Amino acid sequence: MAQDTSTPAERSTAHVDGNALAGALALAFGTDMTTATVQCGDCDDRHRVAATHVYLRCPGMVMRCPACGATEIVLTEIRGRIGLHVRRVTAISFA
Repeated sequence: MAQDTSTPAERSTAHVDGNALAGALALAFGTDMTTATVQCGDCDDRHRVAATHVYLRCPGMVMRCPACGATEIVLTEIRGRIGLHVRRVTAISFA
């Protein structure tokens, strides 16, 4: 296995797309979330969950607006309990 030579700052800014969070969100909302549209409460941008930036090297999974970087959803698991915190989201539309 290759050694990770990235700096802590580089690791904290590395993100994947919203598909990484889609399975967990589908369990919470009861529907496929990859095509759901989210409206950011900070910049009013409308975007699909799949287009968001998800950060995995946090205490949980953090979904951020691709336009302004606002934290929209935080998913945590602590002692076997799942926490879903929806923040700075004005609307969620299901396709």
